[in-house]
Amino acid sequence: MLKQNDFIQLVAVQYRLETDDFLNSQNFATKIDSFMARIRASTNDKYHTLVVFPEDIGTMLILDGMNEVVKNSGSLKEGIEKFIKQNFLTIGLKKIFYRTSWQRALFLHKSMSVAKVYFETFSNAAKKYGVYIVAGSILLPDYKIENGKCMNLKPIDNKIFNISYLFGPDGLIIGRQKKVYLIDLEGVAGLDAEPAKLSEIKVFDTLLGKIGIAICLDAFKKDVLTDLKNQGADILVQPSANPKEWDYEQKIDWLNGSWLATAKEKMFKYAVNPMLTGRVFDIFFYGQSSIITSGMQSLTDNYIGLDTSYGFLEISKSCEEEEVIVAKVPHPEIS
Repeated sequence: MLKQNDFIQLVAVQYRLETDDFLNSQNFATKIDSFMARIRASTNDKYHTLVVFPEDIGTMLILDGMNEVVKNSGSLKEGIEKFIKQNFLTIGLKKIFYRTSWQRALFLHKSMSVAKVYFETFSNAAKKYGVYIVAGSILLPDYKIENGKCMNLKPIDNKIFNISYLFGPDGLIIGRQKKVYLIDLEGVAGLDAEPAKLSEIKVFDTLLGKIGIAICLDAFKKDVLTDLKNQGADILVQPSANPKEWDYEQKIDWLNGSWLATAKEKMFKYAVNPMLTGRVFDIFFYGQSSIITSGMQSLTDNYIGLDTSYGFLEISKSCEEEEVIVAKVPHPEIS
């Protein structure tokens, strides 16, 4: 018979973008705390719990203090250009000092304030509610992390990464994972982030089991997944933000990520795939969040409009709305 410590809880947060959440840092902290209170009401604090937020949830903090820019801009590109013009001298100095693009100079200019809000919000949430949190992801430079804390907010260099941080129940940083494969929006022609090296892939040993993080597109790449599997990952975490319509082709394609690696190929015991939804400027995000297992062959719900499948423990009902899904499962070491 399974005992109390033989179970864990997995939680995927489907976050719907609301611009006001990011225009003020306190709004963001309040929104995250409201999610955590909701999760507390849906879970049992006797079990170790992993809460996963979607990709780019922290990146949107770049809007903090940009009320007028947001109000008077019709596109992300227009908004960035307006803010750069308003802060031409300070951002220009960053561009010259770091010898980089205007887009990256903007993120470096905002990085200190954005990082402060991001680290404090998720560290406080993890500690207050006594859970593990994969804090989605955020575009930030590298910082020196010692003893589970960011020692200062001075960037190590001029590179910006799409990066995910894992916080423990004590609020300390357990580790971080950078995205290896970037989409066009993130690359040189877009936000000018830097791709990580495959050698930077890491697995984090926790009381929940060994956690491997593959940010969005990375979970579709065999070399990333194989590296995580070879390092012994039990739980695949795929924070995602999909800027495409959630149509038939997109749903079929999405089955090639966490579902394929976990339910079909059984590379991992479990997978948690939260999705960002909603809109920022002219960019819309769609998707259904899911929690997946390698140990279920009976038929389960599938993405909206697809035939029933297997392996989905929980799946969100909508591709656009805000949802929280929870699964209580046997610990991966005994499942």
